[in-house]
Amino acid sequence: MKVPENAIEADYIKRINQVFVHIERHLGDELCLEKLAQIAHFSPFHFHRIFKTIVGETLKDYISRQRLEGAAIELIHREEVNIGVLSQDFGFSSNAVFTRAFNRLFGKSPSAYRRQHYIDSKQGKAHSKQGKVVPDYQKYVRSINHLKHWIEMNANIEVKEMPQMEVAYITCMGVEGMEQSFERLIQWARPKGLLDSDNTKMATIYYDSFKTTEPSKVRMNACLVLEKPVEVSGEIGKTQIKAEKCIVGRFELAINEFEKAWTGMFLWMKEQGYSISESNPYEVYYNDYHEHPEKKFILDLCIPVN
Repeated sequence: MKVPENAIEADYIKRINQVFVHIERHLGDELCLEKLAQIAHFSPFHFHRIFKTIVGETLKDYISRQRLEGAAIELIHREEVNIGVLSQDFGFSSNAVFTRAFNRLFGKSPSAYRRQHYIDSKQGKAHSKQGKVVPDYQKYVRSINHLKHWIEMNANIEVKEMPQMEVAYITCMGVEGMEQSFERLIQWARPKGLLDSDNTKMATIYYDSFKTTEPSKVRMNACLVLEKPVEVSGEIGKTQIKAEKCIVGRFELAINEFEKAWTGMFLWMKEQGYSISESNPYEVYYNDYHEHPEKKFILDLCIPVN
């Protein structure tokens, strides 16, 4: 998101954050410009312009992408989901409309996308002498076994009830602005004494998945876990990570190992028979990686599950 240059722009971000929350909770409902503008306390004309300036895409494009990427996540994690029901759940007027929109974004139909995930991505592909694509089971098994071994060596995974956490946050759109978002959050928190505790923890909440969303469009919250009540304003928001059963993996990761760690966590989840809940996955950090001798993060990766 655009970094606010003054108090007015910071207030605009606060209002857009309220719209993000409403859209996320009502993806299957009608999301008209007038209603969302009312939530943000703008006229429809100004809201449309401000949303595009701050978020980097039009409101219509953002909502459509959120619906389609949400449906894609369901196809990835729920093999049994009915595509017709899925199109209704995400607010499309018909299965045909949903399929056309899905094909425009992902380059294939929902059914083909699901087949790719459950066949090609699991089994791998190789070419036969006739030039046909056939599953390369040995390559798949080697890849999965390597990942399982890496997870066993690098993580302590358990299923447990995670506590409720109140967090102050800054919304970030895309990975490139994440470190700067944390820096601004720390600058806000330090004079308030919110970093004085030995138990101070930072966190990241993920609202999109890197499996379905371009890295530049992934929405995340850079968070500070609060130990006492605090007033927030401008681009600083406040939200809650609810108490919930989670798969929790404790890692010590270099910055280039996050993707492998998350992939391994979701593999572990599936093999243990768990399914993701409607809550968003998140990370909780226990150190400042700049101070680690190998510049590594000590953290928990948390997947809320049913």
